[in-house]
Amino acid sequence: MGGVRSPCTDVCALDPEGVTCTGCGRTSAEIAAWPAMTPIERAAVHLRLRDVRG
Repeated sequence: MGGVRSPCTDVCALDPEGVTCTGCGRTSAEIAAWPAMTPIERAAVHLRLRDVRG
């Protein structure tokens, strides 16, 4: 599914807990699910990241 670009920054490393990517801020579950997400689901991830990063 296209339309909404991945927030990946090519700095792929999980935090010490193995939950969140230190580069893009997505959870490991979001990264794994990204290819199958709808554009609306992908947009929701972008909104969450915006809220988390400020």
